[in-house]
Amino acid sequence: MRKFISSKFIFFIFVLLYLVFPQKSYAYLDPGSGSYILQILIAGFLGAIFTIKLI
Repeated sequence: MRKFISSKFIFFIFVLLYLVFPQKSYAYLDPGSGSYILQILIAGFLGAIFTIKLI
């Protein structure tokens, strides 16, 4: 069982490193995209708070 946990941990580290150090990307991120993502996060957070308050 210990070997199974170890292999899952190694897989998790591999995926994490793959996401942290991506390959070259030839994409353009519009400056307005950051504010849009921030608005979505804030709306989701406030919606969750409102839902919890109603319950």
